Amino acid sequence: MATIAYWAALIFVTHIPPDHLPNTHVSDKLEHFAFYGVLTALLLFALSRGVGGLTLARAAGAVAIVLVSGAFDEWTQPWFGRTCSLGDWLADATGAAVAAAAILMWWLSSHRSARVGNP
Repeated sequence: MATIAYWAALIFVTHIPPDHLPNTHVSDKLEHFAFYGVLTALLLFALSRGVGGLTLARAAGAVAIVLVSGAFDEWTQPWFGRTCSLGDWLADATGAAVAAAAILMWWLSSHRSARVGNP
């Protein structure tokens, strides 16, 4: 549920005209990186609850879903007075990939330790 709520909020906020948003004094690329990294993390944790836990295939699938969502988000922004930016999408992609890699490495190492019997 948190994943869907966050995703909906992200899509909503990215379609607000820029002159209606506060200036955060943070690079918009860093915002894209962080927001799409969090979206990917939430999606991965939701997927890890399924049978078989988190796998490389599920992580890759989550990143692909987030990348399609980011592309759709960028493509529809001009309808709301914003610009469609390949740079923003690349920041989305980088955030998604970094989050997926970090979470997958953590997941695999923590579950390998549990299988072997290490604390």
